[in-house]
Parts: sequence; C-alpha cells; structure tokens
Amino acid sequence: MVSSDPRRRETATPSPSASSPDRRPTDPTAAIATFAGPSPILEAIAGRFALPREPPIRLRRTAKLTQGHPFGPDLDRWLGLFEAYEMEAADPGETELMPPPWATNLRGIIEPSGPARIGSALGFFSAASVVVQQDDMSYLASWASTPRQASKVYYFHPDDWGLWPTDGSLTARLFRIVQEEDRPGFADIRYRGEEEAKLLAALNVFEDTTRGDPLPPHLDPSRLFARANWVVHALLGVGRAWSVDLAHAATLEQFDEERRLLAAWPHLATYWMWSHYLLGNRDDLEAVLGTTGGMTSPVVVESRAVIGELLDGHRVKLGDRDRYGFEALQTELQDLAPRAALTRQAQRRVDHRRDTEAQHQQAQQQAWAALETAGAREPLVKEALLLLEHLGQGGAMAPQEAPLHGGLSVDAAMDRMAELMEPRFRPLILARLEASLQHADTHREAGWGLILAWSALAEDLDEFDDVLDHFGRRALGTRRQRELYRAYGRFDDPRATRILAQGAEAWLREVDDWIRMAPSEPLLQLLRRDTLETHSLIAQLLENAAFSPANWDECVAAAVAAGELGSRRAIPGLRRAVTAQLGRVDDGGRAKVIRALVLADPEALPFLRDRYEDRLRAWKAAAGEDLQERQRDLACLMVGLLPLAPTDPHVLATAKTLLSRMRRQLTPARTPRLDLLAAATAVIEGIRDGQVTGLKRAVEAFVDVKFKETSSTAPLGRALRGLARSVAGEL
Repeated sequence: MVSSDPRRRETATPSPSASSPDRRPTDPTAAIATFAGPSPILEAIAGRFALPREPPIRLRRTAKLTQGHPFGPDLDRWLGLFEAYEMEAADPGETELMPPPWATNLRGIIEPSGPARIGSALGFFSAASVVVQQDDMSYLASWASTPRQASKVYYFHPDDWGLWPTDGSLTARLFRIVQEEDRPGFADIRYRGEEEAKLLAALNVFEDTTRGDPLPPHLDPSRLFARANWVVHALLGVGRAWSVDLAHAATLEQFDEERRLLAAWPHLATYWMWSHYLLGNRDDLEAVLGTTGGMTSPVVVESRAVIGELLDGHRVKLGDRDRYGFEALQTELQDLAPRAALTRQAQRRVDHRRDTEAQHQQAQQQAWAALETAGAREPLVKEALLLLEHLGQGGAMAPQEAPLHGGLSVDAAMDRMAELMEPRFRPLILARLEASLQHADTHREAGWGLILAWSALAEDLDEFDDVLDHFGRRALGTRRQRELYRAYGRFDDPRATRILAQGAEAWLREVDDWIRMAPSEPLLQLLRRDTLETHSLIAQLLENAAFSPANWDECVAAAVAAGELGSRRAIPGLRRAVTAQLGRVDDGGRAKVIRALVLADPEALPFLRDRYEDRLRAWKAAAGEDLQERQRDLACLMVGLLPLAPTDPHVLATAKTLLSRMRRQLTPARTPRLDLLAAATAVIEGIRDGQVTGLKRAVEAFVDVKFKETSSTAPLGRALRGLARSVAGEL
C-alpha cells in the first residue's frame, strides 16, 4: 500500500544506501552493527512507513529532565524517531508504536484504561517501557542498553503472565513488524529478495551472538519483573493470587543493596516506597522518603504525596482504593508477606495481631456457645443470634435483607439487634467489637451493627466511649462512622448532642459535594432533638445549601424537622426551600417541605398566596406535558395553602378542579405516574389539615379509586385510598 502523500519516502524499490546494506554480514561484528548501536537501519525502516514530522519536535532532552534519569542509547534513538517521524500515527501492520511514557505520573500509570495499562505498570517497576502494542500484546523495551548499545525487548500478555524475551534490540523488533507476512495490506513496506535474506541472516547472527549480553541488575527487566507483580497488583487491583505474587517480593537484604541507587532511579524509589508502606516497615519508609525528596520523576513525586496523605489520615483516592481500602490491604498483605520482606518491628506487629485475633476468636466461641444454649429455650435470644450472624460478615457491600419479620434492611436489622441486647450478650459483643476495630470497614472481620449493639449494652456514654477508646477508633471508615453517630443518637446526654453537632457541621462543610468524607448521619440524628444546635444547623442548611440531588434528601429531612419542632429560626430557610421547590413530587418530599413551613410559620399565608398566584398563572398557560407538571406543582402547594385559607373560595375552587382532573386521569386501564398519586395525596392532606368540609365529595371520589397497579404504584394507591376514606369520615 503506497501512500500518495508527497512527504512519504518511496519504499517499493529502495536503492542501495544506508537503508539497504550492499553486502551480507558474514561475521558477528557486522551483524551487531546492523541491529545495534547507531545503526542506520532503525531510521531506514521507520522511513518506509512513517511520514516525516513537520516541523520536528524535541522529546529526548525533555524526557530526560522529566523522567529523572537517562534512557539507554537504543531507547534514546527510538525516542528520536518520534521527534523526526509521525510514528504514533503510522500503524504498520496494525501495530501501535509508542514513545516511552516519559511524562507519566503515578495516576497516569494506574488509572488509564486500554490494553497497554497492565504492561505499562509492570514495565515501570521493571525498568522497561511499552513501545509496541498489538491488540492485548505489549512489547516492552529495557530502559538500559547492553554493552553493545541495544535495548532488550520483551512481550507481556495478560493471558500468558510473564515478561518473555523476544528481540535483541528495538531495530530487530521494528524489522520483524514490517516483515510480518500476515499483513497483506502492508506488503509495500517489506524488504524482499536478496535484501531480506541479508537482513534475516544478520538478525540471526546478531541475536545468537548477543543473547547473553547483560544489563545492570537494577535495570534488568527479567530480574525485576517477578518482584514487581505484587506492587502492581496492589495499585491496579489486577494480578494473580496474593500468595503467588507476594512470594517474589523483594527482601530487606535487597533493599540494603539498592538503597544507594534510589535517588537516581524512580522505579526503585517508587517500589520501595510502596513496599515499605504496604508492609508496615515504618522506619525504612521514612528513610526512603528522606532519600527521594529531591527527585523530579512525576511518579516519585506523586507517590510521596499520596503516601504522606495516607500516613496523615487524609482523604485519598487512588485507582479503586481510598484510605480505608489501603489500610485493609495493608493488613491482608502483611499477613501473607514473606518474613524476609518485613522488618523485625513489622514482624512483631503481625505476630501480635495474629495472637490477638486468636484470643478474640476463642472468646467469641465461648460466648456464642453459652448464648446458643439459651437461644434453644428463648426465642428473642435466638433472633438476636440470627441477626448477629447475618450482620457478622464485614466488607464494603451491605448484607442482603435479614430473613426475619418479612425481610429487614441492613439499618432495620441493626436497630432490631440493638433492641434485643441484654447483659448476657455483653461478652460476645465486646469480643467481636474489639476484633472488628482492628480492621478497616472493607475487611471481612469488620461486621455490621456491633457499635450500635454496644451502645445498647453500655451503662452510659462514659462507658461507651471508654471501651471504644480502649479498643481504638483509627480503623473506622465512613460506613462505621455512620453507625457510630447512630449510636450517639441513642444517648440522651448533652455531650452526645455536641458530638452530633460537630459531625453535622463537618457534613455541612461538604454539603454540596457529590463525594464526601463526612457522613450525613450526625445531622439526621440531631434532627430528632429539640436543641439550640438543631435549630441553628437547620437554619444554616436551608439558607445556604444548593438544593441539588447531592443533598436533597438531607435538606428535605431538615425542613420536615423544622416543621415538627416549630422552628422560628428556620423560617427564612423554609421560605427559600419552598421558592426553590425543594423535594421531589413523586415521593412526597415537596409537599412535606411546604407543610413544614406552615407548621413553623402560621403567618405564611401572604408568602404562599404569592407562590400560588404565580403557579396558577403558569398552570393556565401550560399545555401538554408541561400542563401536567404545572398541575402537580400547584397541587403540592395546596397542602400548605388550604390549612391557612380553608374558606377562601378561589383556593377551594382551584383545589376542587385539581382533584377532579386528577381523578379523571386515574382509570383502571392505565398505570398512573407516581407524581400524580403524590399530588392528589398532597391536596387531600391539605383538606384534612384545614378541615375543609366543602370539599368532602371531591375527597370521596378517591375512596374506591382503581387504576392499573404495579409494585411501585400499589403502596401509594393503598395509602391514597386509606387517606381519602379517613378524611371523608372526619369531614
């Protein structure tokens, strides 16, 4: 396939030149000169398929400055091809050619998708770079060159895990690519006839002669690859069984041998940084962090920053893991790592953890056996044990519904288990709680509901906190922090209120963030208390939140609480929420916000009347789907307007018209929208709260309403009919 682009060199019938040797190499020296060192063949092959870059760019000097170390001569010449030619766009033989990723940072290695992802990560820690990608096959070239100035080339495939030698130099790899016979579309760029025979003979002699050429041990991919696997597995979440990958982890003896090289080579610095962090070798980690402070490699710089944040307990997200994920991973890896990779202090910590876990296990078994005997006679004890077993498996994924009382959600199951706690459960709960607090939320030992159960058993807040402080709270992540705040919500103690208020303020600082570190549970618990802190936080939230889906549920809950508490302090925020139409119609949230305003502000009629006039005009001017939406908006407003203006003929006429139209839309042949049912419910609730006797017949029309029901509409239908029956009876 010959391109018509005038920039492409003619390659169909090359003339004898530097790109076409005029003699057959008959000795190793000539063969080596053809495929290694400053051989013109590398650029000659590139010129057969790649367009010259206009103008050329400078990569090599920038790469050296950014990478923080030099590439060997062969890889340096390869990078030079990308300066002079559009190699990345050439695609010879449907092959992607790549320069070494010299500007890559840590996340650039871990987080990209694509077939080269795993090979690139393994390559970095093995002192090699992916330079050729063919489907899922990655070809990696060593950063260093042999004494004959050749990079060794290896291949990696996820289905054939390993780093397998394939070519003696980059020139050899590129020559093989262009000579592949199964690419008929690229026949024009291949060498043919005598010229091909000369180069093939030279290639065979070259690779036979140089196969044993060494690379420096600290830059030898074949030596470094095996030990790199477990670190890449930890960072990418991709690899073989931990027992297989960790078996080849580098030892502390190797660390001592390589310590003097760390400041010059980013792959070594990064490996030992993550190895010491993950395996708990704290003193050695501090030594590496001190040694690498002046390095410019983006991978090293970002690794230092991320590990520093992890050590300080800050919010971190790297790949698929957050701080708690890394802490859980540390425990798992330290239990499986070879002793030779752990310092004596790390070994002692692992041994202590294992001994402690064994003691916990024995204590739990004894306590469980005693309760199991009691459960054979006492149904409530048996139920508590069933819930404890169901919730006992920790992890990031919530347990399924508990198979009791028709199915209990995880929150309901935890609440029920706390209700069933009595003094005989104390030894078992304490043993399990102590064991679970040694692990991050994502660990299998970090069961659900144990903190809440302990709050039910503790004599008071002092004992509750003392036990948690003694066992340690460091491992608590977002999931169990939420449970901890629920536990504080069980204590009628001013100190618990202050703790909830502090937690709520932390959540409030992230109120509009989609991804938060602070749970909303302290706010939700505080809303159940009539305290100054509650009224103040409700006002702050409703006056400042953006009312986005990120905080919608919490804002509606705060508005409802303001109404139930009759919070005068919250009135400006409630008016803002009503104006912004906070809450969804279909789940009743919008109507709840409007009703809350009426409960908190009996003088809200002028404000609501202004909203009413605006929405009435919008309803009358609307058509089609917009008409239905305006109808639902107006219906929600009735839940607040009717109690404040129960005799206003204009308002009553609007309410009657709304109910009549919505009733006609509910037919046995159609499944109604959820927001239609919720809107009708809002109007009838307004009639109930305002005791509007003149609308009794309009309400009675819903007592026996029928429509096509689904699993989602059936509960709302039952509630609507029950409400209509009750209100009609009262009126």
